[in-house]
Amino acid sequence: MRFSELAEYYEKLEATSKRLELVDILSKLFKEAKAEEIGKICYLIQGRVAPFFEPVEIGMAESMVAQSIGRAFNKSKDEVIKLYRHKGNMGIAAAQLSTNAKRLTTKALSVTEVFEELAKIAKFSGKGTVEQKVSTLAQVLKSLDSTSVKHVVNIPLGTLRLGIGDPTVLDALSIAKTGDKKLRPMLEGAYNKTSDLGYVAENFFRKGEAGIRSVKLIIGKPIRPALAERLPNAEEAVKRLGGEFAAEPKFDGFRVAVHKNGNKIELFSRNLEDMTHAFPDLVEGAVKEVKAKTAILEGEAIAYNPVTE
Repeated sequence: MRFSELAEYYEKLEATSKRLELVDILSKLFKEAKAEEIGKICYLIQGRVAPFFEPVEIGMAESMVAQSIGRAFNKSKDEVIKLYRHKGNMGIAAAQLSTNAKRLTTKALSVTEVFEELAKIAKFSGKGTVEQKVSTLAQVLKSLDSTSVKHVVNIPLGTLRLGIGDPTVLDALSIAKTGDKKLRPMLEGAYNKTSDLGYVAENFFRKGEAGIRSVKLIIGKPIRPALAERLPNAEEAVKRLGGEFAAEPKFDGFRVAVHKNGNKIELFSRNLEDMTHAFPDLVEGAVKEVKAKTAILEGEAIAYNPVTE
């Protein structure tokens, strides 16, 4: 699929806030995509190049993006920023500059090509990173039509506002493949196990229902936590549960999932953030105390003084 085709779907998604219309537009988009593209599209419509739990950010502020736009369309950074302030959106400003620029032609970049370039930008690090990011994004923008430019610019800035939540994507995936929502519960189950929409979508489009059934727990992909529903008081909780139930004290700490693969430990918060580097003592303890080669544990991490507490 050409990225310009995806950009046209972005336009349609932007134009509505009605959930049924969003599902319909997305399902049509997914029908047109190849199986090897579907995962990338799921990330891109979320404005990302990786699932949320991976600490992969494109890492370009407004100033850097404005520099890339200027370089792509022969304008100074100040000129770009001035137009941006007038338009209120960097993507719209970039699209206008793209339309006005004198270019012989644009390349028909594919979704995969644009995705890979954005992922490359996210991986740049060390000396010369700023120039590498600015230069790479400028080359991508120079090769795209104005509608594509608008949406690509909004991805690194985190200003891609499509109003699409996970449930909408799951509905659309089922409809695109089966014509209805009958596989939506299975898709959600697979998503709950991995927290990775792109991974689930690609498995589904490659292997159908069997692809969803094949999704297992994976070390390094956090399980979406089951969060309790809040009630105003204990009496209401007792009424809701009805009959007999068991209760236990709750330690008030930091909810954490520990993923162990050999001596490699990854820690995830209840919001699926990678917190590994924040708790070196917990990592050390998991390596020392958990005897299994591979394991996924979930619990409450609590700081305490072993002498006084």
